[in-house]
Amino acid sequence: MALTKIRRYNQVPQTSLATITAPPATPLNVLHMGNPAVTTATFLRARCQFSLNVRVDPSDPPPEQWWPATTVTLVAAWTNSTTSALPNSVGGSEHYLGSQVLVSRVTPPLVTPNEYVVQWSQTSDMILDTSRADPSVVDSSVNFGIVVFDPFAALGGLYAGVLINLDVRAFVLWGVHP
Repeated sequence: MALTKIRRYNQVPQTSLATITAPPATPLNVLHMGNPAVTTATFLRARCQFSLNVRVDPSDPPPEQWWPATTVTLVAAWTNSTTSALPNSVGGSEHYLGSQVLVSRVTPPLVTPNEYVVQWSQTSDMILDTSRADPSVVDSSVNFGIVVFDPFAALGGLYAGVLINLDVRAFVLWGVHP
Protein backbone atom coordinates (compact mmCIF):
# COMPACT_ATOMS: atom_id res chain seq x y z
CA MET A 1 0.00 0.00 0.00
CA ALA A 2 1.56 3.29 -1.14
CA LEU A 3 1.57 6.35 1.08
CA THR A 4 0.39 9.72 -0.18
CA LYS A 5 3.29 12.11 0.32
CA ILE A 6 2.91 15.62 1.69
CA ARG A 7 5.76 18.13 1.96
CA ARG A 8 5.69 20.93 4.53
CA TYR A 9 7.98 23.93 4.19
CA ASN A 10 8.62 26.58 6.80
CA GLN A 11 11.03 29.43 7.43
CA VAL A 12 11.28 31.33 10.68
CA PRO A 13 13.65 34.28 11.00
CA GLN A 14 13.88 35.57 14.55
CA THR A 15 15.57 38.94 14.89
CA SER A 16 16.72 41.24 17.67
CA LEU A 17 16.69 38.64 20.43
CA ALA A 18 18.35 39.76 23.65
CA THR A 19 18.98 36.30 25.11
CA ILE A 20 19.17 32.61 24.26
CA THR A 21 19.19 29.96 26.94
CA ALA A 22 19.42 26.41 25.63
CA PRO A 23 21.15 23.91 27.93
CA PRO A 24 21.43 20.24 26.87
CA ALA A 25 18.56 19.16 29.16
CA THR A 26 16.14 21.70 27.65
CA PRO A 27 17.01 22.59 24.03
CA LEU A 28 15.44 25.74 22.62
CA ASN A 29 12.82 24.94 19.96
CA VAL A 30 13.39 27.04 16.85
CA LEU A 31 10.93 25.35 14.47
CA HIS A 32 7.88 23.11 14.99
CA MET A 33 6.59 21.16 11.97
CA GLY A 34 3.30 19.40 12.67
CA ASN A 35 1.77 16.50 10.78
CA PRO A 36 -0.29 18.05 7.97
CA ALA A 37 -2.79 15.21 7.78
CA VAL A 38 -5.94 14.58 9.72
CA THR A 39 -5.04 10.89 9.87
CA THR A 40 -2.00 8.97 11.03
CA ALA A 41 1.11 10.01 9.11
CA THR A 42 4.63 8.63 8.97
CA PHE A 43 7.57 11.00 9.17
CA LEU A 44 9.73 10.05 6.17
CA ARG A 45 12.60 12.55 5.97
CA ALA A 46 13.59 16.18 6.45
CA ARG A 47 16.14 18.83 5.54
CA CYS A 48 17.03 21.82 7.71
CA GLN A 49 19.17 24.93 7.23
CA PHE A 50 20.09 27.01 10.27
CA SER A 51 22.28 29.99 11.16
CA LEU A 52 22.76 32.05 14.30
CA ASN A 53 24.23 35.56 14.02
CA VAL A 54 25.36 37.60 17.00
CA ARG A 55 26.24 41.28 16.60
CA VAL A 56 28.50 42.58 19.35
CA ASP A 57 28.35 46.31 19.96
CA PRO A 58 31.29 48.01 21.69
CA SER A 59 28.93 49.69 24.21
CA ASP A 60 28.85 46.61 26.50
CA PRO A 61 30.71 43.71 24.88
CA PRO A 62 31.48 40.34 26.44
CA PRO A 63 35.16 39.38 26.81
CA GLU A 64 36.74 38.61 23.41
CA GLN A 65 37.37 34.97 24.28
CA TRP A 66 33.62 34.27 24.68
CA TRP A 67 32.87 33.24 21.09
CA PRO A 68 35.60 30.61 20.50
CA ALA A 69 34.47 28.87 23.71
CA THR A 70 30.76 28.96 22.80
CA THR A 71 29.27 26.03 20.88
CA VAL A 72 25.91 25.75 19.15
CA THR A 73 24.39 22.40 18.18
CA LEU A 74 21.32 21.93 15.99
CA VAL A 75 19.11 19.02 17.12
CA ALA A 76 16.04 17.35 15.63
CA ALA A 77 13.38 15.18 17.23
CA TRP A 78 10.11 13.48 16.29
CA THR A 79 7.27 13.58 18.79
CA ASN A 80 4.12 11.51 18.88
CA SER A 81 2.08 14.57 19.88
CA THR A 82 1.66 18.21 18.91
CA THR A 83 4.18 19.34 21.51
CA SER A 84 7.00 21.63 20.51
CA ALA A 85 9.18 20.36 23.37
CA LEU A 86 12.43 18.65 22.50
CA PRO A 87 13.75 15.71 24.52
CA ASN A 88 16.93 16.00 26.57
CA SER A 89 19.67 16.07 23.92
CA VAL A 90 22.03 14.08 26.16
CA GLY A 91 19.63 11.19 26.66
CA GLY A 92 18.94 8.17 24.50
CA SER A 93 15.39 9.02 23.46
CA GLU A 94 13.89 7.09 20.56
CA HIS A 95 12.47 10.44 19.45
CA TYR A 96 15.92 11.84 18.74
CA LEU A 97 16.53 12.15 14.96
CA GLY A 98 19.95 13.76 14.74
CA SER A 99 22.25 16.64 15.60
CA GLN A 100 24.86 18.83 13.97
CA VAL A 101 27.56 20.96 15.60
CA LEU A 102 27.71 24.38 13.95
CA VAL A 103 30.92 26.16 12.92
CA SER A 104 31.64 29.68 14.15
CA ARG A 105 33.37 32.51 12.31
CA VAL A 106 33.85 36.16 13.10
CA THR A 107 33.39 39.10 10.74
CA PRO A 108 35.37 42.24 11.54
CA PRO A 109 33.79 45.67 12.10
CA LEU A 110 31.58 46.89 9.30
CA VAL A 111 30.99 50.50 10.25
CA THR A 112 31.37 50.98 13.99
CA PRO A 113 34.89 50.46 15.34
CA ASN A 114 35.19 47.40 17.62
CA GLU A 115 31.82 46.07 16.48
CA TYR A 116 31.86 42.54 15.08
CA VAL A 117 29.52 39.71 14.10
CA VAL A 118 29.89 36.05 15.03
CA GLN A 119 28.00 33.57 12.89
CA TRP A 120 27.37 29.91 13.71
CA SER A 121 26.41 28.02 10.58
CA GLN A 122 26.30 24.55 9.11
CA THR A 123 28.95 23.12 6.81
CA SER A 124 26.04 21.41 5.00
CA ASP A 125 22.29 21.06 5.46
CA MET A 126 21.01 18.70 8.14
CA ILE A 127 19.47 15.82 6.21
CA LEU A 128 17.38 13.30 8.11
CA ASP A 129 16.90 10.10 6.09
CA THR A 130 15.04 8.15 8.71
CA SER A 131 11.40 7.57 9.50
CA ARG A 132 9.15 7.46 12.54
CA ALA A 133 5.55 6.38 12.92
CA ASP A 134 3.11 5.53 15.64
CA PRO A 135 -0.10 4.02 14.22
CA SER A 136 -2.03 4.98 17.32
CA VAL A 137 -1.21 8.70 17.01
CA VAL A 138 -2.70 11.29 14.66
CA ASP A 139 -0.90 14.45 15.80
CA SER A 140 2.83 13.73 15.43
CA SER A 141 5.40 16.43 14.70
CA VAL A 142 9.06 17.14 14.03
CA ASN A 143 10.91 19.78 16.02
CA PHE A 144 14.23 21.47 15.36
CA GLY A 145 16.08 23.15 18.20
CA ILE A 146 19.46 24.28 19.44
CA VAL A 147 21.67 23.50 22.38
CA VAL A 148 24.06 26.29 23.37
CA PHE A 149 27.15 25.91 25.56
CA ASP A 150 27.98 29.50 26.56
CA PRO A 151 30.54 29.56 29.39
CA PHE A 152 30.73 33.38 29.44
CA ALA A 153 26.91 33.86 29.44
CA ALA A 154 27.31 36.23 26.48
CA LEU A 155 24.03 35.01 24.97
CA GLY A 156 22.22 34.87 28.30
CA GLY A 157 21.58 38.61 28.65
CA LEU A 158 24.62 39.49 30.76
CA TYR A 159 25.93 42.00 28.19
CA ALA A 160 23.77 44.72 26.66
CA GLY A 161 25.99 44.93 23.57
CA VAL A 162 24.83 41.53 22.24
CA LEU A 163 22.08 41.29 19.63
CA ILE A 164 21.01 37.82 18.38
CA ASN A 165 19.38 36.87 15.07
CA LEU A 166 18.61 33.36 13.93
CA ASP A 167 17.20 31.89 10.77
CA VAL A 168 15.85 28.39 10.25
CA ARG A 169 14.40 26.82 7.09
CA ALA A 170 13.15 23.29 6.78
CA PHE A 171 11.02 20.92 4.83
CA VAL A 172 9.53 17.71 6.18
CA LEU A 173 8.16 14.91 4.04
CA TRP A 174 5.23 12.99 5.52
CA GLY A 175 3.59 9.81 4.23
CA VAL A 176 -0.14 9.80 4.83
CA HIS A 177 -1.84 6.45 5.28
CA PRO A 178 -4.96 5.92 3.13
